[in-house]
Order: sequence, then structure tokens, then C-alpha cells
Amino acid sequence: MISLQNVTLTYRTGHRLIPALRDVSLEVHAGEVFGIIGYSGAGKSTLLRCINLLERPQSGQVWVDGVDLLSLRKRELQKQRKKIGMIFQHFHLLNSATVRDNILFPLRLAKTPVAEAERRVAELLELVGLTGYERHYPSQLSGGQKQRVAIARALANFPKVLLCDEATSALDPETTQSILDLLREIHRQFGVTVVMVTHEISVVQRVCHRVAVMDQGRMVEVGRVVDVFLRPQAEVTRRLLGWTNAEGVGADLPEQVFREGTLVCELAMAGEAAQSPLLFQAAREAGVTCSILRGTVDAIQDTPFARMVVAWYGDAKQVQAAVRRLEAHGAAVRWLNKAERMLAADEAGMK
Repeated sequence: MISLQNVTLTYRTGHRLIPALRDVSLEVHAGEVFGIIGYSGAGKSTLLRCINLLERPQSGQVWVDGVDLLSLRKRELQKQRKKIGMIFQHFHLLNSATVRDNILFPLRLAKTPVAEAERRVAELLELVGLTGYERHYPSQLSGGQKQRVAIARALANFPKVLLCDEATSALDPETTQSILDLLREIHRQFGVTVVMVTHEISVVQRVCHRVAVMDQGRMVEVGRVVDVFLRPQAEVTRRLLGWTNAEGVGADLPEQVFREGTLVCELAMAGEAAQSPLLFQAAREAGVTCSILRGTVDAIQDTPFARMVVAWYGDAKQVQAAVRRLEAHGAAVRWLNKAERMLAADEAGMK
């Protein structure tokens, strides 16, 4: 559905050239909800705006629904853009227009017959739960209601793609959940392809099928959400997930945790393993003890997902045996600080 190939975009500020996107390639499948995460300045929103050419890359290709958008003339591009809806962090509603007129706006641009346009507005108001608000102005609405109007407007011309640029960042947690529920329902009903830029990891967990991680204008990691969360490959991904700091050490863990002789690891499990007493069973069977220094049990969509930092106590060889049991059940393990060197030294001593 969406294919970006070797996309590069550079801004000029005075005499300086600032690279925003560096040779980025990305494939988004038809009908999926795709997330893009990264720190501020990573290039997330710039990349999203390249999909509908609100930002025009200097090189590369942008394909949407089988069409190379960069090859189109202005009128042809306008026609293709009708297939791409977009919602923004700060709603971008017309403050002097009613809810009805905000939703009518793209329909009028598309020269939709009046009766058909009015029917479409009524359908969309019902879909987003705002029937009866037709004559309200944006100043009379809450943040969540404004975003619902923006979603209705984005869906007006039956798009195949919906781009969401930090769509929940300005909302409180309860309203965020209601907007995510609405987006999931829209995806379920219409099969629209959704691309979401967000800095909220919980948003990706709740609604996305796959996720891309960006850093300094580059795509550093792409995969299924559960796979990326279970076994993050890039250090920036680990930091985004809140499990290691810039030095690669367990985030927010006191220094005394890493005292001599204590082996500490990150542990992640998904599915049935996340809900079972697997950790303590493995420790008991190996003849060692362990303690959970921090941890959460959450869900990635409907898949249980557990993450924790574990301290191990006992013989290093027996600790390794316990960890191998966990890995055999699909757990992802990463040793922190000096643990890997301690284990390697122990193995060398055994030889």
C-alpha cells in the first residue's frame, strides 16, 4: 500500500544544511496499523508528511496505492491525495466554522453533490459519536471532541490511508484511550491503512501491528510490535522502551544493585510465558534464587507481555542454566553492566 524507497530530505538554514531524512526505505502493508516512534527530532513527522507530499523529498520514491506520487502533476497529485486522510496533534480545525462545516470542507473541495455531502456528514458524526453537535464551534468542544471532528473530516472522502501525526499527544489518558478505541473501530469497519507517529509507547502497544524506530533521520529498526518490544536490536529502542539509559545500564536502577557477584539481566516474555511462574520455576530447578528489581505485566493488543529486571544469586553456571530454561520458553534475556564479563570469566575458569 505504501512504499518509501531511499527517501532523503535536507533543510537549508542560512548556510547550513540539516539532514531530516537519510536514505529512508519503508514498506507499509495494506490494512495494517503501523507505528513510527523515536525521540524528538528523529524525523518521524517529516517522514509521515512525505507520504502525502506535504514535505517533498529531494530524492527517492514515494508510492501509495501503486502510484509514484513524485511523478505526478499538480492536478493528478490532488486526486491521489483524496485517498489519504490526515489528523494532527492540534486538530487544525477552522475555528470560525461549525462542526458540520469543518467536515463538509473536504467534500466541497472535492465538489461532492450537496445532498450526498450532507448524508456523508451525518454518517461521520454518528461514527465519531458527535451526532447533535453539528452547529457547535471548535471553541465549544473539548480536546477529545475536537479530535473526533478532525477524524471525521479526514475520513470524509473515503480514504484508503489515514495518517496520524501525534494524534493523542495533546489529550489526557482517558480521552487518549477513547480516541484509540475509535481508531481501532474505524480500522475494523473500513480496513483503512493507518500510519501513526507517536512518542507514546502505550499507543503503539494498544493499536499497532508493526512499528518502525527512527533516530537522527534514519530507520534503525522495523518489525512486529511484539518482536521489537521483546528483542529490541537498537540501543535507541531500548532507551525508548525505558529499560536502559544512554550508557546501556538498566534505567533508574541504584548503583548498589550491581555490586560484585550479583548478576543482573533484562528479561522479556510474551504470550503464555508472561502469565506463568516460569521465572521462579527455572530458578528453583537450577538451584539458584532471584529477585525482581522492577517489572510490569501489560499487553500488546491482546498478547500478554511481561518485562522485568532480575537479579540472580548463586553459582554463575547454575544461573546460566536457569536462563537457558527461560530462553527455551521464548524469553528474551540481556545481561546488564558487568554480568556478561563475569559469566565469560566464569566459563573461562571452568575450562
